[in-house]
Amino acid sequence: FGIGRWVQIVDSGVLPGKQIQQLNGQTQRLLGQQSLAEYTGMHVDVDRIREDNNEKTGPDIYRKNGLITNTGGKLKKEAMQALRAENKAKYGL
Repeated sequence: FGIGRWVQIVDSGVLPGKQIQQLNGQTQRLLGQQSLAEYTGMHVDVDRIREDNNEKTGPDIYRKNGLITNTGGKLKKEAMQALRAENKAKYGL
């Protein structure tokens, strides 16, 4: 299915009783970051993403309840495409 394909996951019945909000929240905690947009639809190695996110530190990294939170504005389309390509190459399965 890929990350963020909550409706398809719920409709398939592979995780009975789970709601979209639960899947989204659990995936955020699993990856260690709030925004999942850069991984939408991708099949990725979640353990490597979580390890990399846990190692991130510094004044530009803001965490809320243990999750990295975006403090800037929404990324432009080109920047998001570049980030997605980088993530697919680095974490893709």
